Amino acid sequence: MEFRILGPLEVVDRGEPVPVGGPKPRALLAALLLTPGTVVSTDRLVTAVWGADPPRDAVGALRAYVSRLRAVLPERLRWRAPGYALDVADGELDAAEFHRLTGLARERAAVGDHRAAVDLLDTALGLWRGEPLDEFDAADIDRDGRLAHLVDLRLAAVEERAAGLLALGRGRAVVGELAALVERHPDRETLAALLMHALYASGRQADALAVYQDLRRRLVEELGVEPSDATRALHRRVLEQDPTLAPVET
Repeated sequence: MEFRILGPLEVVDRGEPVPVGGPKPRALLAALLLTPGTVVSTDRLVTAVWGADPPRDAVGALRAYVSRLRAVLPERLRWRAPGYALDVADGELDAAEFHRLTGLARERAAVGDHRAAVDLLDTALGLWRGEPLDEFDAADIDRDGRLAHLVDLRLAAVEERAAGLLALGRGRAVVGELAALVERHPDRETLAALLMHALYASGRQADALAVYQDLRRRLVEELGVEPSDATRALHRRVLEQDPTLAPVET
């Protein structure tokens, strides 16, 4: 069985979709999948299903939705005070698989195996089908900010993939993607530094320097800080036309 939360909620059993039900049982399942195997209190589940305006007999209604889920997910959903937990096996939840693959990619990158790291990150990022569980109100189903954390981890994986491709001499392949991300996240220094590197590796030194100037101006004017030591060092290497910033493609 597969549980998918990296996009709209989906449950698949042997390649066939599992009919979870309408919005309320789906919200219940989504809240349970954010902490698989962990007890989620009844109070939290009531909020996940009804938000700030639950019905008078919310607990009784919640039990009815639990029964519906148990009918389509037998032996998965169990009661343990003060709430319920959903049993999910290794490899069944796409978010957990994403964590596993990105961890393996970092291990390969740490020993210089950038090709394997990029392949693992491609597989990890391929699990994403959109914004995680965006059909639900995050404030209702996710009090702990787990969805926002997943989005941050996805962006970090994109950055790590770009760094791997740069190490393989494939800077041109990531310029467009990085430029679009810098436009969406103008204060994210890591993205700007990667774009600088990719532009320089593509023979566009002037554009790389312009990215640095835009970043520095924004940081100084809006936050009152200079770019980090690492970004300033990269800027110097671009100015000095460091040949190691543009390795031969492998």
